[in-house]
Amino acid sequence: MITKKCALSIGGFAITLLICFIVMHVMSLFTLSKWVGVGTGGGVFVIMLILAVIFRKNKLMPFFIIPVNAIGDGLALSSLYVYLGAYPAVWESATVFGGLCFLLVLYCLLTNIPFFRNHFIISMLLYFCIILAALITCAVVIKSAIFPLALMGMIPFTAFFISLATKAENPLTHIAHLSTCSFAALIVIIFVVLIIISQGNGFDGAGGDIGGFGKGARPKHNPYDFYTTL
Repeated sequence: MITKKCALSIGGFAITLLICFIVMHVMSLFTLSKWVGVGTGGGVFVIMLILAVIFRKNKLMPFFIIPVNAIGDGLALSSLYVYLGAYPAVWESATVFGGLCFLLVLYCLLTNIPFFRNHFIISMLLYFCIILAALITCAVVIKSAIFPLALMGMIPFTAFFISLATKAENPLTHIAHLSTCSFAALIVIIFVVLIIISQGNGFDGAGGDIGGFGKGARPKHNPYDFYTTL
């Protein structure tokens, strides 16, 4: 059984990744500078952020923000492959899309196990680290475009994965959280792509606090479900 809250996170992620990959492949049809996609993606981020602030009281705004930010994801990601000189094949993108969606659905199914609800910070952190370690290992050992693309796909995956345990009173509140996740995914993709295509040497102080879900005490509710319903 998957809660409605988890289902919304899955849907938001699936829509985001699907639109992102579609836009990325559409961009492959054009001969452009490596800066065009990431620059346009940055423009999308700024415009949508301004609109989000102006129309912050409009409950329908998140439904607009999520797909538009996904377009920005695809535009920014296209710059990476222009820089690399080759785009992944459509079947490779489809494989990554299916694989990451499956992993998110799998975790949502695992939340039916009491341990995953009672220790959700540890569970989510371990699940994420296992996936990330496996992808990095495969990207190093196996020569395939699938795993580097999957690592980029892990950026929106992480944002929507975290949304599974964010406090949400009802579906509208959670969808608003998902729109925030879409902003986070877009700005991180832009940042990572800029670092790579600028031939940067890496990140300084890339650690940071991974917590933020709670104070470590056992919750008295299911963190993967709503507190109240409409």
